[in-house]
Amino acid sequence: MTPINLSNFTFLLKKVIQSRDLDRVAGTIQSFMQLMPDQQVPLVVSQAIAQIVNEDLETFTWLAKATLPQTTLIKLGEVATRLAAEQLVAQGFEFGKHFTAHPEGGMVVNKAALDILLEGLPHKVQQAVQSINSPA
Repeated sequence: MTPINLSNFTFLLKKVIQSRDLDRVAGTIQSFMQLMPDQQVPLVVSQAIAQIVNEDLETFTWLAKATLPQTTLIKLGEVATRLAAEQLVAQGFEFGKHFTAHPEGGMVVNKAALDILLEGLPHKVQQAVQSINSPA
């Protein structure tokens, strides 16, 4: 039996996700389920999504909004905010001085705190966040 090259499936699924057509994405995953063992399909999906996170944040945002319920997105935002605050406190930053909660969710951080939060993230993610936070 010839081994399945998962990287080809991952590449294909990534391209299909980037088309931003949910029916096409679902159909592609269904096809994969017919072509490979069940335990390999989640691996291909997770690898494709990981690549999209690193290469195409706009598509990842679309995918999350299109596939996750609003309550899940809100909860993810709350968890991310809590984890970010915990990380900043562990690094010696003070709530109210270096960062604070935003009334509409999330947080407001100073430059030093932002640098800590971005540390270790993919370069494209850092660029995207910095472009949002840069004055016009």
